[in-house]
This record gives sequence, C-alpha cells and structure tokens, in this order.
Amino acid sequence: GSSPPPSTHPFIAVDEGNCSPRYIRMSTNYIANENDLVEQTKLCIGAIIQPLAEQAPAEEPPPLRDFGKEGPIRCKECRAYVNPFFRFVDNGRSFICNMCETSNSVPDSYFCNLDPQGIRRDKNDRPELCKGSVDIVAPPDYCDTAVTDPCYLFVVDTSYSSQVNGLLDCALDCIRMCVEELSANPRVRVGIMTYDKSLYFYNVKQAAPSSEKAEGKEEKEGKEEPS
Repeated sequence: GSSPPPSTHPFIAVDEGNCSPRYIRMSTNYIANENDLVEQTKLCIGAIIQPLAEQAPAEEPPPLRDFGKEGPIRCKECRAYVNPFFRFVDNGRSFICNMCETSNSVPDSYFCNLDPQGIRRDKNDRPELCKGSVDIVAPPDYCDTAVTDPCYLFVVDTSYSSQVNGLLDCALDCIRMCVEELSANPRVRVGIMTYDKSLYFYNVKQAAPSSEKAEGKEEKEGKEEPS
C-alpha cells in the first residue's frame, strides 16, 4: 500500500481498516520481513500514539462501541482487542489472533456465519471489524484500581547538538505553554527528565530547592552538568 502522508502536510484521512496516521504514526513505513535484512539494518521501530489527536474538520470521528458488561472480544493469550485483522475460522465459531496466532472460541453472543470467502457476513455492520480506530466504552471491571491523578513526564534532550540547533529552546517553549494549560487542573502532576550522555531527574516540588536534582550516572565519570 501507499505510505501515509507527512505529518507536516495537510491531509484528509479515511478509515478503511487502518487507523489514521493522526492516531498512530510509525517511525518507519517499511519493515524488513527477512531475518538477514533485520540483522543488516538493525533499525529500531517506534510509534507516536495520540488516541485523542485533533482531526481535520472533514474527517469522521471514530465510532463508539458499547459491548455491555462483558466487554469487547479479546484474545485469551495476549489480550489483543477484536480488530479487522482477526481471522475467523470454523464457520465463524473460532478466530485466530493477528498478534499471537492463538486460536480462540467466539462467544455465542458474537457468533456470525462466514460467507464463501471466509468473511463474517456482519463485518461491515460492526465498526470493530472494519475500522482501524474505534472508541470502546470500558466495562465496569476494566479498572481494578482507583483512578489516579493525570501525570505528565517531559523528557528533554539537553545534548550539545540540541542546544546548537535550537531544539532545546523550542522544547522548553512548548513545555512552558503546556504547563500553563495543565495548571488549570489541580490534580495534574508534572515531572521533568533531561538527558545527554546521562539521565537527570529533578525535584520540582514547591517545598524543595529548585536546584535539587538526582542524576542517573553512566560508568564514565567527570561529566559536566547540563546548562
């Protein structure tokens, strides 16, 4: 298939089974599928995930699904949620998880016959089977612990190159704007971590001195403090 449009260009995303790059954008659009290529390239794969990303005015919002108190269909092995890439077999009575290849039984309440091509006949009637992005109402037992305060950790590159090319100043300006908006919620908790060749953690409590910090040191000694 075609590559997703660059994040710097305007675009209209249409969900046809893969989610919009506004919600998930991979660090690379092409992944090696042979062991030799994987060993030669040694590419690290990452993803930027923004579940509540702002949409373009012409885009449709993700559909909302309520599976009731039983919750959505999930793989018994890896707990992957039902999605368009689950492969239904045995005339619709089982499905193969696309994440771990485990065979699962389909609950009676979710059963549907397959057509001659092996596709569920109700696929286009169920957003979770034909859309890449779906909002699911959490069942009562989804959270087994009390809801915690929202926490944000800002991780900043303070290396020499970051200071020279202006990335550090840009990051600090963005953090200042974010903190101003977050301060409207008294429950919000904010942390800051910086890194170059070491990791640095800061105590930002009001009662603590502003200069107090803890450093995660490497084996090398004699490192200068970041400015």
